[in-house]
Amino acid sequence: MGLSELPELKSRQGPYEQLDVSGGGRSEARDCCPLCTHSLDRNWPFLRAKLCERGTATSVVTRLCHLHCAEQACKNILPDDTAQLCLEDSFAQSLRELLQRSPQLKNRNTALRLSLEEERLAQAGKQGGLPPWPLPPLRPMPQAALALEGIVEVRLSSFPDLVQAPAEIGRFRWVRTLCLMSNALEGLPTELGLLQDLQHLYLNGNFLRQLPKELGELPKLREVCLDANNLEVLPAFSSQDLVLLTAPGNRLQEAPSTVSSLDRLELHGNCLASLVPRS
Repeated sequence: MGLSELPELKSRQGPYEQLDVSGGGRSEARDCCPLCTHSLDRNWPFLRAKLCERGTATSVVTRLCHLHCAEQACKNILPDDTAQLCLEDSFAQSLRELLQRSPQLKNRNTALRLSLEEERLAQAGKQGGLPPWPLPPLRPMPQAALALEGIVEVRLSSFPDLVQAPAEIGRFRWVRTLCLMSNALEGLPTELGLLQDLQHLYLNGNFLRQLPKELGELPKLREVCLDANNLEVLPAFSSQDLVLLTAPGNRLQEAPSTVSSLDRLELHGNCLASLVPRS
């Protein structure tokens, strides 16, 4: 099965021919889920889970498994009684928290959504008034969030301790929408270049000074929003589908060099001497 066949298969059942993030090129879709012992092709999304031998907390290994099987294992419902591995305790607790905070992971179009601002608003709504003062400490991101694969939307916003986006973000390989708004990001990993299906990218409200050139090489980008950062230069965007580029409130001194396909370009609040890109 070739990679050119992936879009049709993904829309029907899930991602196939999954490549190793390390670049080794090995397909993990031929392996089996260690919790149900069925092929990984059978279900998606996936989870790189920390597992240990049944009845012991030793010999912890990381294996790719079905998210559904991991959820069942959190409830002590093992899909296959013959499986020799189970979730490591701390990872299982992290996964329970993740599933409670991001119920969209169970949707048909699987989405990871963790937003501290929305969580506090929802809490205030349930209490029927203003939350107590001082506000309770913000909850950190569950470690299981960065172990997911095969999801189509990722939103991680309002995490003040998220200063550097981790390299594991490259494992969201089939993601189409990535939103990392209102964090404290100062840098992005080159692994962003692995997100070849990415169409919508929102990085508003961070402290980014530069973007990796691999971001500009993504072939399917349609919308890129970079408002309110510290960017001094933008990479050359090669996507022929790019129709929206916004970067107001930065420190840009020249216009981006690839804007011919854009329907909308916003660059106000910068240090531009001209809207004509430098050749």
